Amino acid sequence: MHTRALQIAERLVADDPDNTEHQYQLGSALSWLGDLEAARGDTEAALEHCTRALQIVGRLAADDPDNTWYRRAVINGLYTVADLLAAHGDAQAALEHCTRALQIAERLAAAHPDHARNQSELCAALIRVGDMRAAEGDSQAALEHYTRALQIAERLAAADPTYTGHQRDLGVGAAKIASALEATGDASAADHWTKARDTLAGLDAAGALPKADRSFLDDATRKLDPT
Repeated sequence: MHTRALQIAERLVADDPDNTEHQYQLGSALSWLGDLEAARGDTEAALEHCTRALQIVGRLAADDPDNTWYRRAVINGLYTVADLLAAHGDAQAALEHCTRALQIAERLAAAHPDHARNQSELCAALIRVGDMRAAEGDSQAALEHYTRALQIAERLAAADPTYTGHQRDLGVGAAKIASALEATGDASAADHWTKARDTLAGLDAAGALPKADRSFLDDATRKLDPT
């Protein structure tokens, strides 16, 4: 089905190459096919198709720089290609793609500083790059990115304390900083583990803690009470 959708999208673009909607649909079809191939374990084919998708949406964004939708699509495309590159063992290229995504997220956040979604996406981008720096063993660089992310999460949570997504970012950000501080031997890691545990435990009690984030709560609880 995805292959047929790609063939249709390619014909539409061939018939009307200046139609941006057809171009965008072609990029989407390539991305969907790449996701399917990645799920099957064919990362080589997935990387080829997702790279093509990124190139298409990148051109659309370059031709229409005020289009926030295109720029967000570029960010997501960069993340997808970065994950595939990392799976291929090319950590440096993966970091470069995530850094490009961060730069776009920074520009979006700067252009609309009161837009919570843009700020939240910048927070996520900082954490992604921080994770990659931590994986490289560069705890200081990771800490710098995590600290910026936590500062954003704190502002968002203070502005809208009822939104669980901001509380989630706050708890995860605190856990990331705690881990980075611990790697450098900084005793203040305990304060951040406490913040992470209390914030995430509150979400858990309310039934609002995503399953994917339970490990952060478990880590914080174990760090504070190893027995």
